[in-house]
Amino acid sequence: MSEPIKQTGEKRDTKFPEGHPGGPGRPKGVHNKTSQAVINDILAAYEEVGGVKYLVELARSKDKKTFCRLLERILPKEINLGIKQSADEWIINLINQAKEPPTPLAGLVEHESP
Repeated sequence: MSEPIKQTGEKRDTKFPEGHPGGPGRPKGVHNKTSQAVINDILAAYEEVGGVKYLVELARSKDKKTFCRLLERILPKEINLGIKQSADEWIINLINQAKEPPTPLAGLVEHESP
């Protein structure tokens, strides 16, 4: 049996020595073991209740609120569309463009220069 570690009250220096890069760490996007286990359990439960068929039934049921909450949790909170104007201005421009009648064959017919 090993001897117990004696407490000296001194703090150990736990930092990497200067010039030591440390370890690579966990690769980006890789879940730790506990998170991955929970995800696997949720997926198993999802398959057990019917998978996609269950979600379709939930969306068509009277309890649409639950389905919308699921969507809210998985859809991105923000989307960068690369637009340099306010959302209001962008929507107004779209509406104005929709009011203009489309030109038939616009861009499909090449014009020959004389």
